[in-house]
Order: sequence, then C-alpha cells, then structure tokens
Amino acid sequence: MSLFLSFTGAVTAVSPVSSSSASGPEPCQAIYSLFSPSGPAEFRTDAGTYVLESQAPSLGDQTTVFTPANAPVPLIYPPRYYASAMAKLPEGSQAALDRFDSSLMSSDGSLRLNLTPETRIIMPNGLVYFGSLSGKLMMAVYTRSTRSIPAVISPDILVVFCEDTSAE
Repeated sequence: MSLFLSFTGAVTAVSPVSSSSASGPEPCQAIYSLFSPSGPAEFRTDAGTYVLESQAPSLGDQTTVFTPANAPVPLIYPPRYYASAMAKLPEGSQAALDRFDSSLMSSDGSLRLNLTPETRIIMPNGLVYFGSLSGKLMMAVYTRSTRSIPAVISPDILVVFCEDTSAE
C-alpha cells in the first residue's frame, strides 16, 4: 500500500480555518476545496504543508494534494483531509509522493523512477540535492509514464525530503 493518497482536481475555494476562540480565524491554516472526478474534498493546510516550488494554487488551478494513507478521516461530507503536500501542476503533468527504495521503486511497487540528465533533483527549499536517494521520501513530477507494471517514469522534478518523518 502506498504511504500517501493523492487527489487531483480543480481548486473551487480557499478559506480560513475557524478558530475555537473568539480571536478569529487561525492565521497559519487554510482549507482548500477541490473538485475531482471522484467528487468534492477539502484539505486542511498549515505551515507544515509542502507546496511544490512555493506556488500556491488559486481558484481553478489543477492541483494534486497528498494526504497520509493511514490518517483518520472524520465522517463528514465533503471529506476533510490533512494536506501533507500539494502541487499546482501544468497541464499534462502528474505527481507522485512516496518513499523509494535503492532501485527507485515506490513503496507499493507500482512506480519506478528512471532518472535522466534533465531530471532536476532538489530539496524542498529548491536547492540541489546531492545525496543518496535510497529510502527517501520523494515527490516526482512527470509528464509521461510507461504502461508497464510497474509504470516507469522519468521525472522532470524530483523533490527529496531529507527529514521524512511525516510518513511514519
């Protein structure tokens, strides 16, 4: 099983998170509403949510949001998840967030990375990453994949999370 669930859709609303106190909304939190082919969903974001290349999605933007697969979900409609990461993607692009082993295979065995000289390998702050990729939590942004099992992708961008305790 993959460590993260992904949801891709258009952003339909961005709103503040209500505070339980009379001081007003929580200043460092927001709710992003997405409409995907599977229906509407809401995602709570905060200062710990990784946003690909610091490009916050706006209304109408196609966005992929990742949430821990083992996180509890309240039984409300639309469902509300915690967003671990989000990516505003250009048309035709996709993203995957998972831990990859020494052969660059995803944790569920469904995806294998094929790095090319054009792959930008960076840390979340945008600086170049030079270390080993084995066992790291990474976000791969790609435009094409094979139809094989596992699917093989050549990422355009590979974001390596050096401190990846969020998936534990």
